[in-house]
Amino acid sequence: MKRTSDDQVPLSPKKTHSNKCIRKIDNFTSKSRKHQLFRSKSKFVVEEIETCADPTAELRSCIQHSIEEGVLDAHNSLGSANKVGVIISSELLDQGDIIVPITPISSNVVDAVFNQFCKVEQSKSKYVNLYGAPFMITVTVLNTDGIPRQRTIKGKGHPPSSSYAHIFKINNNDNFCLFYAIELMRYYSLYKHEDDENPCSSCFIQPLKQHKIKPYRIIAYDFEATQDKKVGNSFEHEVNFAAATVICTNCINNGEWKNSLQGKKCQICGPNRTITFSPFDYKETTVDQKIVTQNTLRDFVGWLLFEQNKKYPTVAFAHFGGRYDMTMIIKEVIAQGVHDPQIIKQGNRLYELKIKDNEHAPLTIFHDSYNLMPIKLSGLIKSFGLKIQDKQHFPHMFNKSSNYENVLTNLPPREEYCPNQKKKTDLQKFNEWYNSNYDQHFDLKEKLPEYCCNDVQILTHALVELRREFKQLTQREGKHGGIDILWQAMTIASACVKNFALNHLKSNSLAIVPEKGYTPQQNQSALANKFLDWYSHTNNVNIQTAHSRYGEYMFKREGQVYQVDGYIKGTNGKRDKIIEVNGCLWHGCEECFEDMDEETRMPNGKTLGEIRIKEQRKHEILRRYVDLEVVWEHEINKKMKRDKEMREYFENWKDCSPIKIREAFHGGRTGPMKLLHTTKPGQKISYKDFTSLYPWTNFSTKYPLGHPKIISFTTNEQTVNWRSPTDNPYKGLLKVLLLPPDNNVKVTVMPIKFDERLLFPLCEKCAKVISNKYPKGFKDDNYSCPHFNTNDRAFVSTCTHLELNASLEAGYTVRKLFHVLQYDQWSDNVFKSYVSEMMALKIHATGYPSWCNNEEEKRKYIEECWEKFGIKIENNKMKADPGKRYIAKLCLNSLWGRFSMRNLLSKAIIDNDECLIRQYSDDKKIELIDVELMDEDNDVYMLTYKPKEEFVDENKYSNVVISLFTTSMARLYLYEALKKVADAPGCEILYYDTDSVIYVHPEDNDPLPTGKGHLGELTDEKPDHDIMEFISAGCKNYGLKLRRKDNGEIEYDLKIRGFTLDEQTGRNDPWLILSNTPGHPSEMKVDELLIIAMSSLELRRFLKLRKEIEDKPVKVELTDGSLMVFNPRYREKDRKIPTQIVKEEELDETGSIPTFEDPYATAEESDAEPTTH
Repeated sequence: MKRTSDDQVPLSPKKTHSNKCIRKIDNFTSKSRKHQLFRSKSKFVVEEIETCADPTAELRSCIQHSIEEGVLDAHNSLGSANKVGVIISSELLDQGDIIVPITPISSNVVDAVFNQFCKVEQSKSKYVNLYGAPFMITVTVLNTDGIPRQRTIKGKGHPPSSSYAHIFKINNNDNFCLFYAIELMRYYSLYKHEDDENPCSSCFIQPLKQHKIKPYRIIAYDFEATQDKKVGNSFEHEVNFAAATVICTNCINNGEWKNSLQGKKCQICGPNRTITFSPFDYKETTVDQKIVTQNTLRDFVGWLLFEQNKKYPTVAFAHFGGRYDMTMIIKEVIAQGVHDPQIIKQGNRLYELKIKDNEHAPLTIFHDSYNLMPIKLSGLIKSFGLKIQDKQHFPHMFNKSSNYENVLTNLPPREEYCPNQKKKTDLQKFNEWYNSNYDQHFDLKEKLPEYCCNDVQILTHALVELRREFKQLTQREGKHGGIDILWQAMTIASACVKNFALNHLKSNSLAIVPEKGYTPQQNQSALANKFLDWYSHTNNVNIQTAHSRYGEYMFKREGQVYQVDGYIKGTNGKRDKIIEVNGCLWHGCEECFEDMDEETRMPNGKTLGEIRIKEQRKHEILRRYVDLEVVWEHEINKKMKRDKEMREYFENWKDCSPIKIREAFHGGRTGPMKLLHTTKPGQKISYKDFTSLYPWTNFSTKYPLGHPKIISFTTNEQTVNWRSPTDNPYKGLLKVLLLPPDNNVKVTVMPIKFDERLLFPLCEKCAKVISNKYPKGFKDDNYSCPHFNTNDRAFVSTCTHLELNASLEAGYTVRKLFHVLQYDQWSDNVFKSYVSEMMALKIHATGYPSWCNNEEEKRKYIEECWEKFGIKIENNKMKADPGKRYIAKLCLNSLWGRFSMRNLLSKAIIDNDECLIRQYSDDKKIELIDVELMDEDNDVYMLTYKPKEEFVDENKYSNVVISLFTTSMARLYLYEALKKVADAPGCEILYYDTDSVIYVHPEDNDPLPTGKGHLGELTDEKPDHDIMEFISAGCKNYGLKLRRKDNGEIEYDLKIRGFTLDEQTGRNDPWLILSNTPGHPSEMKVDELLIIAMSSLELRRFLKLRKEIEDKPVKVELTDGSLMVFNPRYREKDRKIPTQIVKEEELDETGSIPTFEDPYATAEESDAEPTTH
């Protein structure tokens, strides 16, 4: 075993990966000694999961083995290695790839990867898992010490530096010339207006002005590839068939887009509507042109880029193209001499590839159509009601050049169709098709064109229908023709926010909220205050700080006035002492930013050099009059690691620093209140769901307008004793010290975040102690809260006034008030027109609900829609239209989260200079994600990076306050439903998840009556069944045993987060799998008993549940990485304090939680043009 440094990953001799249920099916490696780069891509598949004793351990072993193998191979190839990055990608990871940026090699790299995986596992996605399709582990290893810092041969210039959105002020009231003022403008940037009462329009999200869009070309394409070409120890994907359809906006408008162009010619489309590229000829599939070539990809890319009319731009779409087709196109684009494409990506998923127009080619943009239509290709036919042939089945493993002349008398063997990778429902359909068509002859050279061209036909029709529906939805007669979603948007969320800004947003109403908050320079004061309090505590001295009675000490000397972090009055003839606690980023630490150029613009708008000069001048003046101690952030962090007492003091410190807005932004509330319940005579289990909870929240909530007033309180002003909502005079965001009630509260209200978990505790110390002591799980029926000190139980919360007032109503007390962002203007009309329009579209396209059986009931339904929601329903428009309904559901769920999106998508550059790799690796402003060789012969690589959060600027739609008020109000709607159940006699909550609740109640007393399906009303999720039994193993892991009302048949509904039921797992009675796993509680360890679903591979531990859990409430439980404490007894007078600490539904960058069938997570492009989630 050897290491390159003391803390590097232990390297063991190379061995074959031999996990039982995870099999490596392929491996690709590349290396470059010039770039000191080694990259390994290993493909795995999960098999026979039910035979695996510990799938999570095997996944971890798989990750660790891949990393160790990559590092060891890099050492052997490069001689040394010092940095590693990891990406886990799969088509099933809807929220995006799991990424650990390239960082120094250390023993915790595997933990970092696994922690990222756990965060994704705790997300909102319905199918977060690695089971059901192959997944890829990419390990990138660098030896940056072997790369020179400077170029030895002058080449092309550096890429342009990132642009900054500054507001400039020029006081041109002197006698200097205009050029002096312009030069001054380069350096003097302001982040705050001088007149806060009258902010300018650039402080607000502005209505979109629609401009006329010139005609453009749309190319829908698809690739099929062989895997029989061996390169090293792996088989390379080699495109052997490409099909494309070319249409344009003119042809769409005149209806010619479906027709062949043979004998005709469109000026934009060219001479052919359909074209294919392949190494063989075929007869049975008709296209306008067949190109027979031995280099399919090269000729396809050459045709798409260089053989189109240069006057008109091209937008090219492939479904799932960002994970497959576009990745192959990039390499070929580079091989054909285009070395400056603009790329936006996340992990291994490409969002945009743009090639600027030049003398040889038009502007060409590649997009992934899945980001606009986030369902699988076969689902597009039903979603849009397309009248075309269904997507066909194809034996991808049979696609080999050796089979070109191999004509079979029947279908290829079943395994060539990869049946083990299909979901259960898809597998049933496939088996029916395969059995009924088995005797058909199979000619690969005929079936491959038929299959590929069918895929392109489906995509083309779906794109045209999407464009037509969205333009029709967003156009306004006499004003504009609507949004062209194919040209103007990269994701569905981007299209939705443009529609909102174009048709529903009022000027100067919604603010652009600064990404760094309204007091960015003060954000580091939390660390300063912690340290100064600890310093005062350990040295027994009195320090005047920002939170002392008189605030920060003002030091006035030599015409300068300085606010200092800590001031100690000298005694016994000693000089006064000043302690400055410097955040490394804000004060330009020379150790942390040693190699950074002093002209670099820092987050506060000043250059690094300017910051250091200012700091040096300040320290020189201070030292003349007082003793000065400067403590740097990195010094505090190092000391805290070594000093246990200091670490504990920091952990228990009550944070009174300024408000960080995102601290109030949380997802949905999810978790079980009971692990097992079987109905008894007279009982009924109901499963209710809010109809479109988030759209309803958008429709009904009052949102803050404009920018807030910033209110902070000194120490002597902070103490309050709020016990009622009437005590709170503020509306907006508040940072308070909140004391939970100590009596029997059945449902808690206020969430806090601890260790990346969303908690709902009645005792902060209980939450911290249990979470730290039992990270894998804990169960104790006799647990009692031992903390009598109110300071132990109270916690600091940054929250909306909505949840704070609800907490006060429930018995919470506000003990201290630290900061307020006070909004004076509010409106409940921000999203009303948008939601009403989308709901009307959805209702019209769905038709009347099932209870409308006659004209009178239909008339009443129309009246209710108008009276309750202002939704205008017209009887003559009530016609089933799958396309319109699909668009409406997308739009209803894809808007609000867009306002919380950060500019964190990765960007990429193409270069061949090795020095650039080191420069980006050492750049403190960015995270280096990946370096991939694109053209080994010419040493061309693609470097992917993204800005660190501290350097992220807001985009033109940034308003996280809108998103956090949406989720806050949604949690309160769920809370009110839970409270009704908890307060009703004979009722008991079993489980809740964001917008739904499962509960038991007397048959004749249901506390949550269902509505008629209107927005925000409760509906019965199982109207045709009686729920006989409920079982759960934690958040998003539960099962229902059902009996059909019509025939008495028993059915099962299993919601196992991250697990897909397929042929293997679905072949047995699922409830028997859940309930009959052998084992006895007394023989099992705690973490085995609690069944923590750390990943999608955790089914077996999930199964060890039903017989081990008694039919009673759980006391303390930590499952699925989430703490849940229920009904612990308070020792004083045996008062019960039910504490509910449940997992947050983590938000993606959009914050969106889709309620429709094929869930997805959107990401967004940067604010840069040309693309305009």
